[in-house]
Amino acid sequence: MRKAKLEIEEATSDRMPVVRLGGTINIENSPALRQALEARLKDRPAAMLVNLSKLERIDTSGLATLVECAQSLREHGGRLLVAGLRGEMTDSLSLSQVRGVFLLFDTERQALSEASAGTGRSGEEEA
Repeated sequence: MRKAKLEIEEATSDRMPVVRLGGTINIENSPALRQALEARLKDRPAAMLVNLSKLERIDTSGLATLVECAQSLREHGGRLLVAGLRGEMTDSLSLSQVRGVFLLFDTERQALSEASAGTGRSGEEEA
């Protein structure tokens, strides 16, 4: 059996951490994702964007990692923006009832635009 590959690309846009994910998030590699997100949380950003547009699959451990990140941000008034959610991942979020934890956007550009405008609204729904 081939080990699932997780790709993590980190950037900053207008002082907001941006984490772009690709491949698969599962129980084997979700600790690496957790570590990357926690490193970006150390500076206590007002918002963080996670782009899932190149992600093929996410399991419950990956969803839990994103929920933990959102909760850490909320502890100091921040918010987690999630862009690029599609297909099976959208269904997984709906079924797991964690959809309202994130601000959801169709694209990274849309999320960055909303964040810079400071409206706090999402392309789909707000936490």
